[in-house]
Amino acid sequence: MKLTPFYKRTLVGLLSLFFIALASCGQSRDVELPEDIKQITNGDLDAWLKKTPFEGLWDPGEDKKAETIVITNVHQVFPFIGKLKNASDDNKNFTGQDGDIHEDAWQVFKDPKWGEVVTYAQLAYDPEELFLSPSYSEMGNPAFSGSQDIKLSYSGNLTATQVIDRKGDSKAAIHWVNSNMQTYLMGFYQNQNLVFEVAFPCKIEEKAMCLGKLKDINKKLQLNISSWENASVDMLQPSDNKDSFWQDPYTGIFPDDYEIPSVKVKTRFTDFKLQNLNVPQQNAAYLFSYENNYGLHYIGFNKEPSLLSRAEFDKAHETQKHIEAGSLDVKIYLSESEKDNLHQIKATAYMKNKQQLTINASYPVKDPDARDEVMDILEHLKIAQF
Repeated sequence: MKLTPFYKRTLVGLLSLFFIALASCGQSRDVELPEDIKQITNGDLDAWLKKTPFEGLWDPGEDKKAETIVITNVHQVFPFIGKLKNASDDNKNFTGQDGDIHEDAWQVFKDPKWGEVVTYAQLAYDPEELFLSPSYSEMGNPAFSGSQDIKLSYSGNLTATQVIDRKGDSKAAIHWVNSNMQTYLMGFYQNQNLVFEVAFPCKIEEKAMCLGKLKDINKKLQLNISSWENASVDMLQPSDNKDSFWQDPYTGIFPDDYEIPSVKVKTRFTDFKLQNLNVPQQNAAYLFSYENNYGLHYIGFNKEPSLLSRAEFDKAHETQKHIEAGSLDVKIYLSESEKDNLHQIKATAYMKNKQQLTINASYPVKDPDARDEVMDILEHLKIAQF
């Protein structure tokens, strides 16, 4: 039977939910949860989310039996739910031994009054602060959706309100979501290891009713978020404040023909600044540097063609010390030396299109924090391989 594009999209949506459920069943490490979080969730995220005060809890299994279609792709309808980043953008947002999430859960409602509603919760291993990106975009996938769907796009934007509150290890916010020609009110809450999100359709002229619903959710799920409870309708006015959203800590270098950086350097949490590209320094195409009381610190990047394949490149450097960087675990081979009270690091890594990246770093030996800073940059390098 030939599937129409509509049913292909539906199949993708159901597979998406299947893999979400499958990921939640992966092996996980032990985790220590604060007592107040245990009391809120009672150790069962699914059951806890089902208490959200909406009607029409969606069971994809039942809809499949009845051959009815309720929703297509959860990530396309609610693109900001469950897509979280830590400050460095190096968290592994999936469950299991290698991920940062101990457990996560979704519940979707088809409420006769409110429409399609989604709730999400996760319990992380470590209570690091998490953020939402302020925008999202995804093109249609012709391999699954039909060739005519390549022109489809799924996008959204988050707008802050005046409701943003941080207290110790917890923070709460209310955002407006514009996604796929629909407006939602979204609540975000993090308390140490626990993250909770809810989004439901809300017309701007009905924001008083929507705020009342968010306060009802706060009460029924025993979140006790004071900033939600004390929020007024006036506080839902859009704000230009970007502090509650994720900010890219990387600087892109070596753009390709499509202006996409081939290398990304995490510099936001350091004193390193990209120097003027029109003034070559330290024989580097891109130079990051700064000076402090100890002296000059720099890290420079060049690239050049390689006659070797990736396998041959690794073979040629197999006896050299290396670290693995970025999400693709790219090997960076390095050597270290000292001269004239300066510590020097020379490194190289393979890049896409049969190129190699060369890195030269130098800093004063007496600076006690300099090596850790440089090594952190190397370990977080994102180097395009394809």
